[in-house]
Amino acid sequence: MAAKPPGRMTWVGFEIGGDSDALDSVCKEPCVGVVKISYQNNEDRWKEGELLDTVHADGWLPGVVRHVYWGRDVKADVGDMTVSDTNPDRVDGVKETLQLRSVGDPLSQCTTPLQMLKVAYDATETHLQLLKRKIIHRDFSWYNILCNPWHDQRTLDDKKPLAGIPCIDYILTGDTTKEPCCLIADFDHAGRYPDIYKPGYEGSCQKIATPMFCAIETSTDTPLVRKVDAYMLETLTTKFRDVEALAVFQQAFPEGDAGFVEMFEKVVELEQKRARLMTRPENEALRFTDPATVVHEPWYDVQSIFWSILWFFVRALPEGREPRDVMDGDFSTFANTLLTHKIGKEKNRTDDFFYWDGPRSYLHPDLVHFADLIRDLALYLSVPWHMYKNHPEFKLPDDHAHTAVRRLLLAEIYTLNQPKNPLNVTLDPTQPRIIHTIYNHLTIGLPVLWRAPKRKAELAELDERDADAKRHRVQGDDKLGVALVASEPTTAVGKAVLGHRCYERGCLPQSAGARAEKLRDDRYLFFGVGVRKPLPP
Repeated sequence: MAAKPPGRMTWVGFEIGGDSDALDSVCKEPCVGVVKISYQNNEDRWKEGELLDTVHADGWLPGVVRHVYWGRDVKADVGDMTVSDTNPDRVDGVKETLQLRSVGDPLSQCTTPLQMLKVAYDATETHLQLLKRKIIHRDFSWYNILCNPWHDQRTLDDKKPLAGIPCIDYILTGDTTKEPCCLIADFDHAGRYPDIYKPGYEGSCQKIATPMFCAIETSTDTPLVRKVDAYMLETLTTKFRDVEALAVFQQAFPEGDAGFVEMFEKVVELEQKRARLMTRPENEALRFTDPATVVHEPWYDVQSIFWSILWFFVRALPEGREPRDVMDGDFSTFANTLLTHKIGKEKNRTDDFFYWDGPRSYLHPDLVHFADLIRDLALYLSVPWHMYKNHPEFKLPDDHAHTAVRRLLLAEIYTLNQPKNPLNVTLDPTQPRIIHTIYNHLTIGLPVLWRAPKRKAELAELDERDADAKRHRVQGDDKLGVALVASEPTTAVGKAVLGHRCYERGCLPQSAGARAEKLRDDRYLFFGVGVRKPLPP
């Protein structure tokens, strides 16, 4: 159940396969889809079902959830009880039901860097395909970009998947039967593009995306300082051109890219010019992005893909490695900063986005190689592109960020895809690296943020000689003044033991039960949401 509008009062459930009267069907049979019931503002210009109708009008668009039914019951409405009936801002929601025949796993289930980057590539391509169908998502995030997609074969009775849509596995193998590695869901905030920017539509400037993953420009309430690092931008030009030498480049861009590199070279020149001009008092406006003038452009959804990539690599734990960071280390501080980010309070994230040398000190040592890729993605996306949208010297295409990100990802994916590449390490999908900070602003008892006092070390299965067990306490005390510890049992190194039965029972990974547990693990272990109860002895 979602907690924030418009997802407030939203229920999502997996549809059980097999015999619904047999309890074993929950864990032994593949689930066949998802049912979403929510209360939506009936005055919204666009409805999720209508937008999905548009997306799939000519056939199932690969990479997007397939819907088989949607409808609204205007008689089943509910009002915001915190607002009086006479308040003009009160919103009454009507019951909407959406039945999907597609399911996927959270991104935490990606087991290698290559898998995650392939998902990110296909998410970027799928977003571009949505734009070509005049749909802009406006809420790309970790929560609605899924991996390991699955579609019920019964959907093929209604329509066929569209052919000729490129995806990364097709690009790498030449196999036209390959489908995207991603599954894009949740079109609650989506709109028709470019209708959404027409005069009179108030929603174009709304800050509606997910805080951790929304673009910097759509998150801030105060002007953003936009400096220039012309040298670093120039290095990107070389990297963009080098991609063209790859054997798979023509497969990825069969129709070319409309002079993308030449466009970027022009922008680099203009950025150098802006660096000179903005030092003059009369050109003060060139230094800032005014949030009051920012609308949700397509490239801001691409930036959300970047934040999802960054969160994945920062939290990723190579299999068999120590999961715990040093107390208040760079990784722990940064991860906690992202977790506590709120829309309108954008200062902290900008330090790790504008003119940044990459997350070298944040990544696990086995994954430091990917710092350069993350830096290059941030460098391109941090250009104040809104300043060049209607520039008189060139035309800025709507898909420029898609092209840039796909070029950078393609180069990395091609390298990782080579046999036995040592950089493509196996990751532990059952838990992220443990965050170690003195100040915990999240859920008490969260296993990735806990510290046990000495007298609780035995309960937490820690060695009493452990320095952290002796000195640090979790936020909050019990009635005896003893610090609360995580409800999860732990190993001697602090790794949380998952609290559900599906792994222990060997449940079918595609079952409704296993999928629900994966999502619960993802929310709890990666974001501190919910509760995990330990298995009984």
